Amino acid sequence: MLMNCRNNHIDRLNECIVSALMKIRLQFAAGIPRLNVPPMDPHRLDPIVFNPLEGPVQVRTRFDDLVITGLSKFDIKYFDWHFKLRKMFVGCIIPTLLLKGKYNVTGRIFELPIEGAGAYASLLSGIVIEAESDLGFRPDGKMYMKNFDMTFKIKSSDVKFDNLFGGNQVLSDTMNHFLKENDALIMEELRPGLQKQFGGLLGVILKAFIDAMPRELLTDLPNANSQDKHRRRTNEILAAKAQAQASQRQGQRG
Repeated sequence: MLMNCRNNHIDRLNECIVSALMKIRLQFAAGIPRLNVPPMDPHRLDPIVFNPLEGPVQVRTRFDDLVITGLSKFDIKYFDWHFKLRKMFVGCIIPTLLLKGKYNVTGRIFELPIEGAGAYASLLSGIVIEAESDLGFRPDGKMYMKNFDMTFKIKSSDVKFDNLFGGNQVLSDTMNHFLKENDALIMEELRPGLQKQFGGLLGVILKAFIDAMPRELLTDLPNANSQDKHRRRTNEILAAKAQAQASQRQGQRG
């Protein structure tokens, strides 16, 4: 399928590759052992710990037994295999993710004391993931990713902590309402840990994708002048970066 993209659709190579990936998307849910891709739905996360000492949220929180569902429902916004630049650009959207597990928390939020341990659930909506990576070549000609970088944004979330304050229902309901009203603040604290793990998972998937490609597909791809919609997106990203760098240099001179 991928060789067909190179041989017959080189002027729309990225669009063809995205179409091929979306056709096998459902296979990611159960995992693809032959490609070393782990199951995505559900997917178990490593424990997440954060302990901010400054700002409005000063709590020590640990999340364990985390299981997330919804990852295989991703939709690829853009994918650009930019062979001339030796770079790969990826952007995708996940409509919703359900995160469940156990928590243990103690500290203060906006000077309000909080403590508890029990079940945790969070519904994340509008997840936008964007990543780019340099592409290198080993002596045997095999391609690999390097300098992988990813950003992770969440449009909204709804969190629920059971058994806050030792099960005191009044205090628990009050705090859960407060947390719901300030969900962006809570998710901002969780985001670095989630971003690290999602970045690792996305890296595994992209590595498996590269490893599965026939070597002849990766040799001198003549797609430098590709005008498909994914290359147009890349050109917009590169232009925005160049403009930001120019503005920064101008500000330094001023």
